[in-house]
Amino acid sequence: MKMNVEGMLTIDATDSALRLLDPMTQAFCRGKNISAETVNRLSFALEAVVTYCSKVIRDSHEDHLIQILFSSNESHLEILIEYGPDRGPIEPYFRHGCRDKRFKVTTFEALGLHIARELIESIEFSSAAFSENRFLLRIPLP
Repeated sequence: MKMNVEGMLTIDATDSALRLLDPMTQAFCRGKNISAETVNRLSFALEAVVTYCSKVIRDSHEDHLIQILFSSNESHLEILIEYGPDRGPIEPYFRHGCRDKRFKVTTFEALGLHIARELIESIEFSSAAFSENRFLLRIPLP
């Protein structure tokens, strides 16, 4: 199914950039007949994933940006988060087909990812050699 990109946001890995996420999520969901509770869950999940990506970038001591694409089709909303080539310890648990959903929650960022996974339909991680890392968040449309 083809997705319709409806919005894009590029931010740096600072905590102050997180304040842009909720207004962008609210604007993206406006007019899509989504309950306020679902919008809040999506907004929390997005902030949790971006917080994790920001930590990975800061720990790498590189100046990578985070690009966020908002898209939809007739059945789902999707948010694609792309960030630099460095990875943390948790991404493998979010790869498509990973059966082991248990990871040791040892940081604030890991706890956020754990909670986010429970709030929305799916969060999947993907990457390729020498490319950006990607998290894809999905929720069904009513």
